[in-house]
Amino acid sequence: MDFFEQQDSARRKTGLLILYFIFAISLIVVAVNTGSYFVLNISGYYSYTPETWLSGPMWLYATGTTVAVIVYGSLSRFISLSSGGQSVANMVGARRLDLSSADPAEKTYINVTEEMSIASGIPMPQLYVMDQEHAINAFVAGYKPTDTVLVVTKGTLGNLDRDQLQGVIGHEFSHILNGDMRINLRLIAILAGILSIGQLGQFLFRITFHTDDRDSGPGNTGLGSASLLIAIPAILLVAIGYLGLFFGRLIKAAISRQREFLADASAVQFTRNPRGISGALYKIGQNDGEAFLESRHAEDMSHMCFGETVHMNFRGLLATHPPVDERIRAIDPAFLNIQRAKRIVEKRTQRKISEHAMGFSGAEPVHTSSKEIVHSVGNVTPEHLIYAASIHKTFSDKLMGFVHSKEGAMAIIYALLLTGEDSSQELATLKPSAEMDLVNSLGDELDVINELDPRQRFDLPPIKWTPGLWC
Repeated sequence: MDFFEQQDSARRKTGLLILYFIFAISLIVVAVNTGSYFVLNISGYYSYTPETWLSGPMWLYATGTTVAVIVYGSLSRFISLSSGGQSVANMVGARRLDLSSADPAEKTYINVTEEMSIASGIPMPQLYVMDQEHAINAFVAGYKPTDTVLVVTKGTLGNLDRDQLQGVIGHEFSHILNGDMRINLRLIAILAGILSIGQLGQFLFRITFHTDDRDSGPGNTGLGSASLLIAIPAILLVAIGYLGLFFGRLIKAAISRQREFLADASAVQFTRNPRGISGALYKIGQNDGEAFLESRHAEDMSHMCFGETVHMNFRGLLATHPPVDERIRAIDPAFLNIQRAKRIVEKRTQRKISEHAMGFSGAEPVHTSSKEIVHSVGNVTPEHLIYAASIHKTFSDKLMGFVHSKEGAMAIIYALLLTGEDSSQELATLKPSAEMDLVNSLGDELDVINELDPRQRFDLPPIKWTPGLWC
């Protein structure tokens, strides 16, 4: 894979996506004007034709008010995010990590971040952990590399190995290096303006029903005429708000998808290990929703995080991240095939072990000729492991307990040597000796050993035998 070509392609496409903002705002303005035109005509107080509406001041009032609400919503969010990454970390309730932490998972997090800082040439960000989130996810936030926060979930630290964690953090460092975190913060603010139309409608809707409930009496049912005049525009604004939500998600999806491919490619560039980030993505893909967040701000941050934060319909159109399999194939085309092969082998192994454990009499030896046995020496295959596991599963817990102690193992060795067709005569020759006492300590297990299949007898000697044990 040509990582630098992937990076250049993503940068070129992202530069064109600013047109989505203009298009979204234009459609919202048109929707507000259209809705206002019909509401005023239906109310009976005013009568407009399309020509008189466009030639008069009303469309200017509607357009100006709409733009003012969008600008106010965006400016308010810009102000709330003025402190950069720390604002976002505080918004989601993340805990700042003490760099002297002795927790093994947190120490690994610190060490890997230091490594990625060196590999990328970027100052080390402030580290945070979302203790309440058990999904696998992470994000960076800030306006400049020297004032950046890196936030990971508790699930990321608990579910990923070191290589996989390194891949995730390398991915996030790419967002710092390529300026994505600035775009992401600005997206939060700009989209807040687009969504503010719907929020205004919800506010008016709540006021309408709150006022109506307070003024209602025994002989007063339903909405009053004054309340109705407020409720209809409120419903209209809520509907337009869903239009804003749709375009907000569409904009985030268009921008974030390209940036995710870029960050994945850069993570491999930093770590020199495609299997790390591929493994992290694979764990998310194995359980759909493994990256979803519980935070009420999950929707706001959906474009910032390593994986999808919320479930949504029309994922092919509105998802902020490409499908996991597609991301993995872009990084390491062979990875998914290898994982599928491993799953097949594991399922086959478990099935064979279960079949052998259900009845050892049906087990078949791995090799059928002496030549095959000779050639197999030193070459352990999955079939060998299946065969050995199926035999071990036939032993009782009590019998297995004996082989883990020196005295018990010695007793089993003597029992294996003495039991057979002439076992009674052989045991009698020992008379009351120490060896006989060891054998008798087996109790009922002596009969079990006497009835073992020859292949089981070969597998029974001490599992934890070490040189010098019998000295």
